[in-house]
Amino acid sequence: MKIESGTGATGTWIMRTALATLVAAIGALAAASGAAAQDTRPTITGSPVLGATLQSSSFGSGADYRWQRCYPVTHSCGDTLVADDPNWFLIPGANSRSYTLVEADVGTFVRVLARSAPVELAALQLDDFTPSTPFGPVIGPPTPMTSGGLTPIHGVQVLAEPAEGRVWVKFPGEDEYVLLTGLTALPVGTIVNVRHGRIRIVGATGPFGSTSSDQSIEFALGVFKLKQGDAADAAVIVRLVENLSCGKGKSDQAAAGSAGPRAVASARRRRRLWGSGRGRYKTRGRGGTGSVVGTTWVQKETCDRATWKVTEGEGIIVDPRGRKKDVELEAGEKLSIDL
Repeated sequence: MKIESGTGATGTWIMRTALATLVAAIGALAAASGAAAQDTRPTITGSPVLGATLQSSSFGSGADYRWQRCYPVTHSCGDTLVADDPNWFLIPGANSRSYTLVEADVGTFVRVLARSAPVELAALQLDDFTPSTPFGPVIGPPTPMTSGGLTPIHGVQVLAEPAEGRVWVKFPGEDEYVLLTGLTALPVGTIVNVRHGRIRIVGATGPFGSTSSDQSIEFALGVFKLKQGDAADAAVIVRLVENLSCGKGKSDQAAAGSAGPRAVASARRRRRLWGSGRGRYKTRGRGGTGSVVGTTWVQKETCDRATWKVTEGEGIIVDPRGRKKDVELEAGEKLSIDL
């Protein structure tokens, strides 16, 4: 804005009017900038594991933070911009930018509320805050069954025990593999190495947090990561994560990492996983997903091919990548697709 000098009363009035307009414009820009900053949602970093410390992204100097938890078994824990949503409960004393997960958080989702430096700290008005997206579910550490009472929890953990040979596991947030020596609760997100052993697992069915046990199933010959969603009756998914060395542009650097047994660290030109059992379980790889009906089968993958083969039992249902229809395989049948 250009301001020209005037002379006399008229010129002075023009100058004052122009200055007032300029000040108002600057104020409006500052308000708009503050509103834009407030509209930015906070984000959470850290691991959803009991004892881990979570950190909110910064909302500026002097910002105010509140942490909340939601119980998915009894409440709707979906993403919402409503800070005072009745499904979310304030965690007592959790009023700083960081928060350490405690026992009461296991099985719940958490989120952080943030607001820029408040004018009046004495009055807590949740509608002044901006919430993050839900984070979790929070899982507990693996607990060996020493006195009984341990159960699978749908979406949170499965029960597992070595059935043969040596079974190595790497828990979420950890860098090293440990030897599985007995019946243990493995959190969702655990990586399992059964290249030289066989593991028996039992998941849970029903809604999130349910402890209704599914039937047992066994896996061998590969490296996989345990997954299970929070939708009702979601299957336990074992995802192949062993590294494939496929040359330039085709390397599959998966979550198996290099901190475990030497056999896990080396990249290979093929990977596979053998399974036997029934229940709500699926195997998943680059080529697609196989859903268990009740069978013994093997899923193999190379850099350019995925194969499913049923050796006995009722079969599996394969959802191949890039195909619109599922394929049902019975005993003695196999399916191969190009990747």
